[in-house]
Amino acid sequence: MKIKQIKIIFWIIAIIAFIVFFIHGNQMDKKATEDFNKEEFHGIIKEIKYNEGKRGFPDILINENWIYLGLNGEKIQNYISIEDSLEKIKGSDIIIVYRKDSLNNWIPKEFK
Repeated sequence: MKIKQIKIIFWIIAIIAFIVFFIHGNQMDKKATEDFNKEEFHGIIKEIKYNEGKRGFPDILINENWIYLGLNGEKIQNYISIEDSLEKIKGSDIIIVYRKDSLNNWIPKEFK
């Protein structure tokens, strides 16, 4: 084979691999979003853990249950702290973080 033919074959394979990689990633992202929208939780954060192998996203202890938010946790991970209250309604991708102000009133902040 000529070098020109090898280059053409290489680029065809590279483009096909990129398209397959992109489609697979898109499908995985869509599934993760659908799974997250099915979740429902609310309660006060008792503990926040960052475990190895979870891409820097936290596990959150609420109502004696550990919740892993995955990529959706990116929205709130730099804002939340222990004793904040979280609310996630089933069918929604919105997380509401409630934090007490100086007068002990719960102030909501919405993350989409």
